[in-house]
Amino acid sequence: MTIIGIEPAAFFLIAAPAVWYGAGVRSLWKRGGVGRGVSVMQAVSFAAGIATLLVIFSSRLDEMADALFSAHMVQHLLLILVAAPLCVAGAPLLPMLMALSPARRQGVGRWWRRRTIGRAVIHFGMSPPVVFTAHMIALWFWHFPAPYQAALRNPAMHALEHLSFFGTALLFWWVVATPVGRARAKEGVGIVMVAGTLMQSGVLGALLMFATTPWYPAHASGAHAWGMTLLEDQQLAGLIMWIPATLVYVAAAAWLFLRWMRRDERALVAGVVLLSSACSGSPPNNPERVIANADAERGKAAIMMYGCGSCHSIPGIRNANGMVGPPLDHWAERRIIAGEVPNDPERLITWLTVPQSIEPGTAMPNMGVTDGQARDIATYLYTLR
Repeated sequence: MTIIGIEPAAFFLIAAPAVWYGAGVRSLWKRGGVGRGVSVMQAVSFAAGIATLLVIFSSRLDEMADALFSAHMVQHLLLILVAAPLCVAGAPLLPMLMALSPARRQGVGRWWRRRTIGRAVIHFGMSPPVVFTAHMIALWFWHFPAPYQAALRNPAMHALEHLSFFGTALLFWWVVATPVGRARAKEGVGIVMVAGTLMQSGVLGALLMFATTPWYPAHASGAHAWGMTLLEDQQLAGLIMWIPATLVYVAAAAWLFLRWMRRDERALVAGVVLLSSACSGSPPNNPERVIANADAERGKAAIMMYGCGSCHSIPGIRNANGMVGPPLDHWAERRIIAGEVPNDPERLITWLTVPQSIEPGTAMPNMGVTDGQARDIATYLYTLR
């Protein structure tokens, strides 16, 4: 029995995170309006990633993949180059946290603070070298003839094969492309990771394409049924792995390079402003930071209302112990916002209302904070010394 042409176990594993993500998006949009916290485009990206997974594991493509190595390669590339980056582009962390009850979110925060060894293990496991190595091991190991053909015969091993492709690809694209947390690679490191993967994928594709003998005799009957020889099927798979994958990785590297240039340009502007202030003998920020028509107590209430403590640790705010974003203690002493612009009231208000205007692609969500609320929140933050 299948559900919309997909095995029940696979359907559940795909549907569960989709429902979880959807519940979080609903919570965010109910609180702040459509597009707040998670943009419409991010939600569409995640939905497209889920839809891709449904296509990958549909019975029709699955049956073709059992028969043809080239169809199996299409599955692998869709997992690695389409489904995984689309799900990462959906920025799933915040909505999945917001789908939890406040008590559970606080419990997650407390667990995270207590488990210092667990944090260290997670940070190590998500470091760029470890993620890159794990992804390359999965890529090569499951294309060696022995494990590949063993997976064709064993459904549990086959599921493990696909899970390792998708799981390591999720980590890879998260580290390369997501601008949040200690796990994120700097753009230069991300470009190196993408270039390294492009070369590894290209070499494997070329080996498959230019091989003079077939590697996977398990596909003999399937290739014959589709009017191909084993070697032709394998060469087609190598071509599929070589050319489309190269285009995707080149596009990813170009995007990272452009983001790197934009980031450096903004950092240079911020540095010039700070240097000019220092040379003029005036402090870069007004120590008083008086914001007209603003109130710190109202700002404190707004911080609690918008649930900022789910992501940040904020002194003076009850249960504000989130570990997703940076802690906001000593905010008044900071000189830069998001590593981009000087920390002054005008820019902080802009950051609170439209964070993407300060740092495009930031994980800081647009929560629908009004200008008045942003002024109040900024006033409270400037009390944190």
